[in-house]
Amino acid sequence: GGAQGEGRRGGRRRIRAREEILQHRPRDRRRRRVDVHPVLEVERAIPPAACTGRETQQPRVVHVELAADERQVADPVGRAQAEARDRVRAVAAGTAGGKLSMFFTCIYDALATTMATFAGQNVGARKLDRIGEGLKATAILGSAYSIMATIVLWLFGRQLVGLFVEAEDSAVIDYAYQYLKANSILYIPLLFVNIVRLTIQGMGFTRVAMIAGIFEMIARCFVALALVPTFGYDAACFANPSAWVAAD
Repeated sequence: GGAQGEGRRGGRRRIRAREEILQHRPRDRRRRRVDVHPVLEVERAIPPAACTGRETQQPRVVHVELAADERQVADPVGRAQAEARDRVRAVAAGTAGGKLSMFFTCIYDALATTMATFAGQNVGARKLDRIGEGLKATAILGSAYSIMATIVLWLFGRQLVGLFVEAEDSAVIDYAYQYLKANSILYIPLLFVNIVRLTIQGMGFTRVAMIAGIFEMIARCFVALALVPTFGYDAACFANPSAWVAAD
């Protein structure tokens, strides 16, 4: 009898435990908030019970692509990093383009040194008419070379920049090529800056040569302070040419 009573009490406890499990409480009816990523849209699957003869739709994820400018606005750190990389490329391009331009313009230094010595000798010999003739011959020779150098740099500038820059970095090559084109079209003014200034200096008029150097410095400062903040690298490419024109 005791065993039967204990069995009945155990059965009643198991029944009450099952009733508690199956019982619906108010907290079970609360909806849980699900966080959804703002860039994804999730379509919920239709329950199989509601699909009478239809295929069950599987959850589908739709990717929403953001435009490049929107990504930059949403990611200021990424935008700052991109601007920093662009500045590094511009500096590297200016360095490579400057080296190549110096190689092509070294002949102007040779012509200028020749004219300085030639002018000084003829001033001492009191044959001033020969100075004009020498300056004219030097200008013709230098102008012909300037035209040839400009054509070469415009046609083969990208390949020549590859001597200083890795071919994989196309952005730096483009910047350097732009620098070379902007400088080469004004090689003739650079020619006259060199030969005329050193001719005057060789004749003993050093003050005039110094004034030309001051105008050259003013032009570079104007481009750097007034134009580069507005036009960026495009203006920086014309810093040297503007100085050559101002010195002339």
